[in-house]
Amino acid sequence: MQLSAGKHFEMPRFELLLALALTFCLQSVLLANQELRSDFQWRYQAPRGACEIACFSSETGLMYVTVYGGVDVVDARTGTCVGSLSAEAGYYPTSVAYSQGRLAIAWAAHDRRLAGKIELFELNNSNGITPSDSISFSAGYLPDMVTFSPDGRFLLAANEGEPTEDFAFDPEGTITIIDTQAGSIRTSVRQVTFNQFDSQREELRTRGIRIFGPSSRHADRQATVSEDLEPEFIAISSDSKRAWVALQENNAIAEIDIPAGHVSMIHSLGMKQFLHAEVPNLDNNKTLWTAGLDASDTDGGSRIRHWPVVGLYQPDGIASLRSQGSDYLLTVNEGDPRKYVGFDERCPAGELTGRGIALDEHLRARLLLADDQLGRLEVSMASGDTNGDGDLDELCCFGARSFTLWKMDQARKPEMVFDSGNDFEWITSQKAAQRYNADSTAEGIPDQCSPQRGPEPEGVAVGKVGSSLIAAISLEKTGGVMLYDVTVPAESTFLEYLPPLAEDGLLDCAPEGIVMIPAAESPSNDPMLVVCNEGSGTMTAYTLGWSRDQ
Repeated sequence: MQLSAGKHFEMPRFELLLALALTFCLQSVLLANQELRSDFQWRYQAPRGACEIACFSSETGLMYVTVYGGVDVVDARTGTCVGSLSAEAGYYPTSVAYSQGRLAIAWAAHDRRLAGKIELFELNNSNGITPSDSISFSAGYLPDMVTFSPDGRFLLAANEGEPTEDFAFDPEGTITIIDTQAGSIRTSVRQVTFNQFDSQREELRTRGIRIFGPSSRHADRQATVSEDLEPEFIAISSDSKRAWVALQENNAIAEIDIPAGHVSMIHSLGMKQFLHAEVPNLDNNKTLWTAGLDASDTDGGSRIRHWPVVGLYQPDGIASLRSQGSDYLLTVNEGDPRKYVGFDERCPAGELTGRGIALDEHLRARLLLADDQLGRLEVSMASGDTNGDGDLDELCCFGARSFTLWKMDQARKPEMVFDSGNDFEWITSQKAAQRYNADSTAEGIPDQCSPQRGPEPEGVAVGKVGSSLIAAISLEKTGGVMLYDVTVPAESTFLEYLPPLAEDGLLDCAPEGIVMIPAAESPSNDPMLVVCNEGSGTMTAYTLGWSRDQ
């Protein structure tokens, strides 16, 4: 506190400590009396069903949402459909994105042996319904997500490259990068591959990256690295220079240099310990967070316990945010086993030995394999041999049933600063017992999905509500959305569980994509949360705010 030029007030130590304590108490009281408010606005039911991914245009006030057979255009003020786009024969939409008057749509081919495409539309801002012009670009196989960089210049697509059901055809996973400001936009399309890592397969495996798919094309009967990696979702840094791509089945994240158009590194995400989870915070202290999971559907309901099991993070949705001068990634740890007619890595833990999978003697001594214990938990037959001696040293289940925040630094692997532990299962068991670990249908049976991936956190969006940064995470199986304050990533806190809307006899089921519309762009003048529900074919909008002004 400056009293005059060159003179500073010095508070005695006792009074300083007292003032700090009073300030802390006042802040605690204000936060305790402040609750996040969510108010229902409208719900759109797609005639063709399967609302999955949406984007919003502030210029037109319209939302564009992928549905069966095309893209519907919905008024964000009222939730009424004002137009639609139909898919070309042989293709279906997987993703949409909007930036600066341009709408991008990713189209995948029904035949997995054919590459997909990206269509870029210049919207007619006079009505925002009918695109006046479009350009089509070649993409890789199964473009699963399309997104613009924050500055609007680059358009990226994650081409998952899933195999055919018999695994006879397994295309390479790639990233499409389109420079929309280049002199000739058609010549600015780059297909970024992972070919540079093909010679590093064993090294990548040693680092914990799952490269394990079969192949009938190669003499060793194994897929190459570039064939095995399956890009899923993309997050881009605030300066539009770096992208991080979730490689879900591989339990890894690829880092992309966008201007250079190449993969700079691949990060393994490691395993989550369900006995406990020890996570370093930013002060380099150790915080012991409760982990645990519900491993059975025959144990009498919600039974979250500590088990000798590890979880593959395997994120689906990811988002980037910047805090205190650092980039962070938020991963939504859904889990996804490879399950094809030609190759299936899943197995209930109690059936491993019956299928010829050897267990290390130290692991066998720790396991409780009754049906109401670990016997029905779905684990991988392809992961868990940590010393390469041919038997499983640990049981690896799919997904971490949580979201995680990772600090991302240049040339460093992701550093975990927060994980939501068993919040999702615990909170839904208390607030939505009838939907607890149910499947994604309206008639779901509670606890049914506990042996698989529990609530299955799926999508994420991050946006501002007042001065706070809020993360919204959809739960595909349980339904509904978890809301967390992630303003300070290492100190993220749970705010509210927004259950699936049930209205007019219809329940919102299987939420996928989420959109956060900032107050400055929102038609309601309040921050908006829009949730796409694939199972029910609905898109539901809420406004968000605080019960007290921040």
